[in-house]
Amino acid sequence: MNQKEKILFYFFFTFISINLSIAQTNGWDLQQSGTDAYLTDVFFINADTGWVTGNSIIMNTTDGGVSWTVQDSSNMEFWSIHFTDKDHGWAVGYKSSGLHGFIYYTADGGQSWDFQDSSQYELMDIYFVGADTGYAVGGGRGHSMLLKTTDAGTTWEELDQYGRQLYAVQFINDTVGWAVGEQGCILKTENGGISWDKTFVDLGFFHLVSVSFVNQDTGWAAGADSIFKTTNGGDTWKSLEGLSNHRYSSCYFINTNAGWVTASGNSIRKILFTPDGGNTWQVQDSTENMHYVSSLFFIDDNNGWGIGSLGIILKTTSGGLVSVRDEGYGENMPPGQFGLFQNYPNPFHSLTTISYQLPVTSHVRLNVYDLQGKMIKTLVDKKQSAGNYDLIFDGSGLSGGIYYYQLTDKRRVSVKKMLLLK
Repeated sequence: MNQKEKILFYFFFTFISINLSIAQTNGWDLQQSGTDAYLTDVFFINADTGWVTGNSIIMNTTDGGVSWTVQDSSNMEFWSIHFTDKDHGWAVGYKSSGLHGFIYYTADGGQSWDFQDSSQYELMDIYFVGADTGYAVGGGRGHSMLLKTTDAGTTWEELDQYGRQLYAVQFINDTVGWAVGEQGCILKTENGGISWDKTFVDLGFFHLVSVSFVNQDTGWAAGADSIFKTTNGGDTWKSLEGLSNHRYSSCYFINTNAGWVTASGNSIRKILFTPDGGNTWQVQDSTENMHYVSSLFFIDDNNGWGIGSLGIILKTTSGGLVSVRDEGYGENMPPGQFGLFQNYPNPFHSLTTISYQLPVTSHVRLNVYDLQGKMIKTLVDKKQSAGNYDLIFDGSGLSGGIYYYQLTDKRRVSVKKMLLLK
């Protein structure tokens, strides 16, 4: 990929933060939550069914977030939620008075929530490895809290104290997991929580609040103004370049390359995306208001949600990807507009049709890129008259996966995603 092509490709990811003269479509849509509560966590079991927690509230959706129903409005500070199937779920947090932690449980999809257990200190996160084994973490006032259950929460065992409050926990299998917290503390266990090794990253007195691993080796941790990555299971961590003067509250990765983080600063909220494991970041969503995105959750590389302050719920069905348009785009684009249509069929096995239209005669390029931004093939690079165009893309020589195809002229760019199945 030459320098000009790199600029055009990365322009796609960054253009939403620039004041363009042409219209744009945001890859994240605002959903109507029906509440102005501060929302703290989100969890989905499929594209339709999910839950969010917040200050004195648990809500559920069964239509992908089009509508939300309040399931609990106790006087509790709910901070995290996790389900193992459509019926069985847990929520943790702490009482508004006294700061004692609690665990709530449901066996009917949240229609009813029952108190299950409590802790001396507030609980900030909960994670289940399977139907029976789960972990809850928290702490406060110079203490950490680590709880484990092996009977679906009927009983919870308090693990060793480690002296620092913990904010997030994740397990990659039955035995290997991590917890992060105060002053850059990272704990790792390889025996299901019986013992934990402690390391620190350089955050001073600030805290790590989110952790995301995709396998036993590769993971990320975020908090304060820093994002860290490990490729050796947490033995060592590398600080990644991000945005200066921003605070990170959540990170979520679906594979070793694709991931998202939330950032805020100077009354601006942002969702950032990386296609290369954190080496580069592009702004997907940026809004100048007091909304704060506190947590992210994805069920696949397309469908994800972000939640935060004042009841904000954002949803993407395109992995946060956006495309530039004039007045319309995609299948509903009026004749005579510059634009790129969704390939058909999609997903495809070897051959697919890519269509586009040009409003005026211009020199256009149509390139195909892989998920890391490497150009795979140039399909068009010439001057073309105004009109509609169709061409066949042959992906038979490529590996299965996600690819992008990008149409550009001298002043516009449009990008779409296609899935090659093998």
